[in-house]
Amino acid sequence: MADGREGINGLTISNAMHLSAWTGEAVTLPFDEAKYRNLLFEHVKTSRRKEGVESVFSSTEGTYNS
Repeated sequence: MADGREGINGLTISNAMHLSAWTGEAVTLPFDEAKYRNLLFEHVKTSRRKEGVESVFSSTEGTYNS
């Protein structure tokens, strides 16, 4: 099992990939977190709900041992 640090590492890599895609530049770790945050909030401001997309919900009922 992995501890919380591995989750943080995975999220850091994911955020670096987003930053690279948004800027078109290579990103090295550790990256500029303020730059990432500013670009993230720019994307949040311009995002909108997609229309014509049906929500899908999955049930996990019966998948756990009691």
